[in-house]
Amino acid sequence: IVSVRKKIEDLISQLDSEDIPAPWLVFDFVLRKYAKQNNLRKLGKHDSKQIASICGVTDDEVEVVLHYLHFKAGTLLYYSDIPELDQYVITDFQLIFDSISKIII
Repeated sequence: IVSVRKKIEDLISQLDSEDIPAPWLVFDFVLRKYAKQNNLRKLGKHDSKQIASICGVTDDEVEVVLHYLHFKAGTLLYYSDIPELDQYVITDFQLIFDSISKIII
């Protein structure tokens, strides 16, 4: 618990002075930790919603939180406006780079 608290405090200190709901920060931490521990580079949106629920993020908030974590915090990638990607939350940025490299080569 001490290491989780420290990581959350570090994340908070990196963000602007906005008031960010604590469940959003917990969701970000748990989502990325889950992906890393399970060697996942991306998660399905359904799985992300389940993790969000456990962290205290409501179903109505999930889209807002994912957009915040993508555009403001920069901790994950979520493209709701691209039909081929709107059902995924990308936690490993290298996945995008690898995909682009395959297209170029």
